[in-house]
Amino acid sequence: MLAAVSDTLGAAAADDGARRVLEALEAAVTDASQLEGSVRHGGAAGLLGGRIMIERAPAALARTIATVLGAQLKELDRLAEAAAAEGVGLIAGWDVGGRAPLAKLYANASDAAAKIRSALAARLGLHGAPHVIGVNASAGGAQWKVYRQDPDTAALADEVGGAAPWLARLAEGLAVAGVASWDVGDGALTPRAFFVAIGTPDAQRARAVVDALPGGRDANFEAALGFDPGPVRSIGVSAGNREHWTVYFKPRRADDPVYALDPVAAFRVGDVEVGVYVEPLRPDGRAYATTDRYAISYRTRDGAPQRVAVEALMGWVVARVRAAERAGATSFDLSAPPEPWNAAGA
Repeated sequence: MLAAVSDTLGAAAADDGARRVLEALEAAVTDASQLEGSVRHGGAAGLLGGRIMIERAPAALARTIATVLGAQLKELDRLAEAAAAEGVGLIAGWDVGGRAPLAKLYANASDAAAKIRSALAARLGLHGAPHVIGVNASAGGAQWKVYRQDPDTAALADEVGGAAPWLARLAEGLAVAGVASWDVGDGALTPRAFFVAIGTPDAQRARAVVDALPGGRDANFEAALGFDPGPVRSIGVSAGNREHWTVYFKPRRADDPVYALDPVAAFRVGDVEVGVYVEPLRPDGRAYATTDRYAISYRTRDGAPQRVAVEALMGWVVARVRAAERAGATSFDLSAPPEPWNAAGA
């Protein structure tokens, strides 16, 4: 699979570039779930492939990709250094379907506490607490981007404006969250794109949303990807033009459904913060604990939690979920955690 993925570089990888990227991929990719491919519809240009991202990527992979594509390294290195300083993971990749080949690097702080997200942004001279900060680097320079996610898809779409509310309406009932991106300019942010994270394993319903996109009904995604795709993972649209959209996939059998981007609740004690996730139970899913209907897990968002403290917190969470389940409720009151934990903003 990795050889086919590196082949999506096409003519953008001169000489032995594809081989060098393949070697870097073989060192970086330990699980197919790290791979995500996307296909862009460029209006009259039709479908454009050559777009691959690798999650949990080392900075060395991003440097190899940039070197092969002839992209400038300075801003990529700056982002990688800031992410390392804050303990934030990286997503690396490329886009060779546009006018100029791009090496892409994202600092993925989507699971981090707001304090860490703010510190990462400050290191880079940015404001707020974006969930993801990205750089598109080419031979001619670099473009910075910031991303924010929100479980209130419609509200975020209205904030972005343009084509975003249209996509949010198309995906109503399927989207578990919205994600918006802005280009970073001289002291200002310009809306770039809006995305919906698709939260159902029902491939037919997700494909129906794609079919409603301009030119989507006839789209052959398999031919533009470097792997056999699973169901639609997410859908994005240019903020200014609904004719320009993108659909994202992971490889088949490496594509657990997305039930939420944000935790149902976050809890903090001292310098430690964890986020708790409650998702529908799946036969092959992994979780800290399960009930008859739900899988319950947590992710560390800041610091290094002590095992005994986490066990006390999660024991309380599991008990609250089970009580709600017995009562026939579909929501959980997690507002008053046991000491020494306090509720924190997700």
